[in-house]
This record gives sequence, C-alpha cells and structure tokens, in this order.
Amino acid sequence: MSHRLKLNQNLSNIVFSKCFVLIFALDLVIASSTGIAQTVLFDFGRHDNTNGSTITGALPVNGVAVGSATAIGDTVSYTWNSIGTGTNNQVLGNPTYSGFKDQAGGSVGWSIGSIQQSWTQANGFQNGGLSSAGTLNTRKDPSFSLLGKYAVANVTGDYWFVDNTLGTTGPASRAGFTISGLDPSLSYTFKLFGSRHNTSARYTHYFLEGSNRGYGLLQTSGQNIGSGDAGSIAGNPDTGKYDGNDANILTISGVNPTSAGNISLAFFGTTTSASLANDPNANGNSFGYLNFMEVTAVPEPSGFSLLAAGLIGLWATHRRRA
Repeated sequence: MSHRLKLNQNLSNIVFSKCFVLIFALDLVIASSTGIAQTVLFDFGRHDNTNGSTITGALPVNGVAVGSATAIGDTVSYTWNSIGTGTNNQVLGNPTYSGFKDQAGGSVGWSIGSIQQSWTQANGFQNGGLSSAGTLNTRKDPSFSLLGKYAVANVTGDYWFVDNTLGTTGPASRAGFTISGLDPSLSYTFKLFGSRHNTSARYTHYFLEGSNRGYGLLQTSGQNIGSGDAGSIAGNPDTGKYDGNDANILTISGVNPTSAGNISLAFFGTTTSASLANDPNANGNSFGYLNFMEVTAVPEPSGFSLLAAGLIGLWATHRRRA
C-alpha cells in the first residue's frame, strides 16, 4: 500500500470522525431545547383532608394543589400536582385543571379536562387507600423499598375510581380524562398506579389513546396480593400480606399525542385478569382505581440522529473496503 493511499484513508477517517462528533453535538443541543425526558407527577384523590389530602395538605385551589414531597424513607423531594376536589363527584361543573409543574418544579403548559361525566369519582383514607391515615384498622403507609419515590402517603392514600358494578356498559362506563397541551413531535411514557384495600379480586384496565393506543392492567385489590405485610396498626386482624396493591406500577410506553396535542386516558374495573387489549369496548363489572400517574415526554429520534446513524454505516462500509 502506497504512502499516498494511507494518507487518503487517514484523512477520510478524520473527516468521518469530525462529522459524526459535530452531528452528535447538534443533536444534543436540539434534544436539550425540546425538554428531553420531562417528567410530570399527578396525584388523584378526594382532597377534603378527611378521605384524602393534597400533596401539601392544603385544600386545592380550583381543584389543583402543587407542592414538593419526599417519599417515606427517601431524602430527595419531587414536585407533585394534586388534582381533585373535596367531593365524591369529580365532574361537577365540567372542570379543566391546569397550572402544573414537572417533578423538578418547572412550569408545564398542560391541562387535564374532558373528565368522563358521571363515572369519575374519588375516595381514599377512609375507604382502603394505601396510607396509615384514617380510621380503618387495615390501613398502612406505602414503602420506599417497594414504590421508591412514589411512596408518599398523600399520593397513594386516595384515588379516583369508577364503579362498574352499576350495570354500565361500553365506553360510556369509563372513568377518565384528556391531557392537552402535549407536543405532537414527542412520544410519552405513562406510569400508572391503582390501589384499594379489599379482599375481593379487582383489576383495573387502562386505555390510552392519542394518534396511537396503549393498554395495560393492574390488580389493585385482593386477598394477600401485597408484597408487604398487612400493617402494624393496633387491632388489625390480618396477619398475612396486604390486601391491596402496594408495589406494582404499570408502565405504558410509546404513546403519541394527536396532531392537536391530546392523549386520553380511560379506565374501568373487572374481576378477572383477562387482557382486554383488543377489546376496548368491553364491559366492566367491578371497581377501577387511579391513585397516581407519571407522564414522561420522550423525544423521537431527530433527523440529525438518523443522519449520524447513516454516517456510521457509511464509515463502516468504507473501513471494510479499505
């Protein structure tokens, strides 16, 4: 091999390397400008300080209270958005909730509205929420070892729910709402948690819909389904595991908003664990729950990322030919 050929190959390698570094740097700049991995935490409940409390303990203003909280056993605080009035019925006046912040305290231009009429209800501490508040002798607090940063009693201890024992059928029987103000160029990952202490088996099915769909289910209630013990409240007759979900969080990834920036969440309850992923019009026959929700915005691969991938492939081909 001549010295000139070696020199040409070395120059070519340098050019490819510098192009790749430049494109990677540009991609980082663009990703940072789109708010990479922005995460928003939502707490749902009946916020009357009897059956449930906001993240701060203060009564909500226009149905929303925003504040910082630290999980039991943790040392790091995160910002939560508590949503819900002090009444059982969460659709009175057809509210739209806004003024949210992400978990780091930055403002978020999202809103939650179009709440399913009649079926979206709320309860909590006095009715089996995962918290030691209230008067039930079966109550207990969430555990950091099981739930991590989400182990906040005011978050897990109250919930929105739907009662599908009323004989309701089809999509009209769902609880749920629509998140607006999302970025259509991003994909979103949802983490959903539902829990209610009860010995009967209850499963909540969650349906997400934007320009595509996502689905998953959780067992929220049932005898000894918990990962932790039943609790140590004086007078608790249960010596087994907790009769509710105290550890499992459902993750649904890759949900894209509509062109208008909307994703809708609907949920309902059944008594069996059969998947309903292919049957969005199925009927519920039990209770369904939503205690908290985490939404994370995930940037789609940019044109620069795709160009970088192409350059890598071209460089590899060039190296083989050399």
